[in-house]
Amino acid sequence: MPPPLPTWRRACTAVVLTASLAAMAACAPDPVHPVDAPGGATTSTGAVTEDVVDLLTEVARAFGTDAAATQIVSGGAAPAIAATELAEALDLGEQPTAVAAALAHAWSAQEEARQVQVEVRSAEIVGAYQGDPVARVRVDTEVNRPDSPTRVTSADYLAVWDGGTLTMLAPWQEEDGRAVVDSGAGLSSPTGAVRRFLQLLEEERWAALADLSGGSSTDRTELEVLRSVVADADRVDLVQVVLPPSPEAAEEPDAQVVYAVTSTRQVVGRFVVRVEEREVVYERTD
Repeated sequence: MPPPLPTWRRACTAVVLTASLAAMAACAPDPVHPVDAPGGATTSTGAVTEDVVDLLTEVARAFGTDAAATQIVSGGAAPAIAATELAEALDLGEQPTAVAAALAHAWSAQEEARQVQVEVRSAEIVGAYQGDPVARVRVDTEVNRPDSPTRVTSADYLAVWDGGTLTMLAPWQEEDGRAVVDSGAGLSSPTGAVRRFLQLLEEERWAALADLSGGSSTDRTELEVLRSVVADADRVDLVQVVLPPSPEAAEEPDAQVVYAVTSTRQVVGRFVVRVEEREVVYERTD
């Protein structure tokens, strides 16, 4: 057994360890960015709520029903085409356009409904993000499926817009009663965790990917295909979405879903993220 350290050395070691832990904590990326206080000018939420309803309704009816009518999305359009049509008709920014493509995949993966109705229950300005107004938008989604009772679910969204352009649509988050935006950095951020997964994929660190996924993402062929697709893309947007109402719970309560969408609106990956467990599991979307 080694001799005990002298008192002064134990004290110095404790100080160094404490300082190191403090430095690590200080260097850890913040998973969220708080929104600023609302500006002085009064801003109406009317236009942005119309865009949110149109986006959610069109995608749900085009990809989640058997034949419900749509006003913007062409009949039989693929998710990429539908997202492009919505972007042009509603003047969407890149992030909401990627959200539209991701939701198209999410709806198409579920049992078809007879009809879907989307309604904004409330919308209020809660602050500003990078100088643009931020609203909390509460949305009710009514889904009527064959042989099932009509189901109504509510979800809160964070919407950001610049003039007439919707620039962000994300699940609502808050800390200490204040609205926050996912920073996309670090494993405590859902999109940041997926970004780390893709970084490990680019570096071909297969063992690290297996660890990050809890042993789930180990199929080398699937991972190589994803790596090639991501490498060939001009840009990949990572978007967290509010999943469509499902007849049964598809994910665990603590799981969050992030999609990877290229600049051509191709949905190339679905990721189930559990930030508390530091776990990211890749699922194919083809």
